[in-house]
Amino acid sequence: MNPYVVAAWDIGSLRAASARFVEIAESTRNWVTRGEAVRAALAAPGAWDGVGSLAGLTDLAGWLGVTARSGPPLSALAEGIVEAVGWYGQAQQAAAGALRTAAASGVAVSAQGDVTPGAQADTTGMAPEQAAAVLDRAAAASTVLAELDRCREATARADALLRSDIGQFLALGVPGFDASSGFVDLALALNVTGNLASRTLAVPVGADPEVVAFWWAGLSLDEQLRLINDSPELIGGLDGVSAWARDLANRAVLEELLRANPLDPFALSVAAALQVAATTGQPVQLYLLDPEQELAGIAVGDLDTADGVAILVPGMNTIVTADMSAHVGDAVQLWETTQVVDPTGSVAVLAWIGYDTPNTAQAPFGFHAEWGAPALAATVAGVAARPGGGPKTTVIAHSYGTVVTGKAAQEPGPLGADAVVLVGSPGVGVRAGEFEVPAEEVYVGEADWDLIADAAWHGVDPSETWLYGGTCIEAGSQRLFGNGHTAYYEPTSAALWNMAYIVQGHRANVARC
Repeated sequence: MNPYVVAAWDIGSLRAASARFVEIAESTRNWVTRGEAVRAALAAPGAWDGVGSLAGLTDLAGWLGVTARSGPPLSALAEGIVEAVGWYGQAQQAAAGALRTAAASGVAVSAQGDVTPGAQADTTGMAPEQAAAVLDRAAAASTVLAELDRCREATARADALLRSDIGQFLALGVPGFDASSGFVDLALALNVTGNLASRTLAVPVGADPEVVAFWWAGLSLDEQLRLINDSPELIGGLDGVSAWARDLANRAVLEELLRANPLDPFALSVAAALQVAATTGQPVQLYLLDPEQELAGIAVGDLDTADGVAILVPGMNTIVTADMSAHVGDAVQLWETTQVVDPTGSVAVLAWIGYDTPNTAQAPFGFHAEWGAPALAATVAGVAARPGGGPKTTVIAHSYGTVVTGKAAQEPGPLGADAVVLVGSPGVGVRAGEFEVPAEEVYVGEADWDLIADAAWHGVDPSETWLYGGTCIEAGSQRLFGNGHTAYYEPTSAALWNMAYIVQGHRANVARC
């Protein structure tokens, strides 16, 4: 049983069709009653005499006999269909409820109905807040499992009703029924398929994320789930669609990748990174999955409900197959630090590898940034476009990611961010005042021993804020030597704590240069 398919069943059309079938059964009984009355009237002495009357009464009696014999099984079949549709309706409600609960709590449900994480939770060694989050997810998983069990039971009862009435279908000459018939066969028999086909939904591919968000919010849950089930590759990458829906769609694609090739390096790397994100006990959303380009994005926390969202844009030599888990580890480190800074603040951190990053030889040039800028701009706009008002969004860019972010600010329309943090930048290409946010909300940090940050490959060194603009923040760590370029997300880094304050909106606590 695929819960996504069950949740997308067109129960309304099936219920209407079954009601029409009941009307046919009722009208058959009425016609028999009226026919018997007509025959009795015509058979009365003097009512209709002659050779023709005898032939006419004989034909009428034959028609009434056939109709009378078919009437009871037709009525029994109508009653069975109505009861079966009722059970199918309960199955759909249970499936939709399970998926809704799963989406709201960071629980993943596979096409086979498997639930991850399960209802059992081990909180050994966890901090109280983390343990509470893990237990909440386990409780949600238990609810999801119970709803899926209810879905299976209701579906089985409906199928059993259809199969118990199988002789009636065959006796009436309805094709396509056998001992394994179920929902689809019933829909075909009642001619609901045309209705189903007419509900094919046009997806606004290529539209602005704000337009997509408005379109998505206007769909019913069963329409959303049908699109996720039918077109997961499309919905999973559509900026403006809710994060819970993208997560469901992308997990279905990931599951199919692993089923087709259990040793697929890209799929295995994404799956491993999802496990890293799950260590927080928070909802984990697979926000981006592009197997062809080998791109991915994983969020720690719920992008649909968080008050503050951080989008981490990586630099050179960052690829999914080698670095997704490490990039997610940075996101986990930042998320945990935001909770230390303010445990009351709701935060989600998106570890985004959404562009083809350059290697070291390519990093002094801008063509990778030209390619990645539209993707970043669309991602930021998609996060900000959620109904009811978007979160406070902070773009945190590292190394060559700062060049991509600068190019994204030059894309048509506003960037959609409330703050920008640039660390370890080899130049950005635009000044602080060109980011479409207040210049003081452009924060720049450079660690000790960061030679890349002094390369000035792409213009003015942003850490020279007297020339570049923006707000200079402390970004040093306890490393005395070595490559400071990779130290920004370490627990001892001043940059990490400053990022956490910025994401949580505590600007007064930011340590400035």
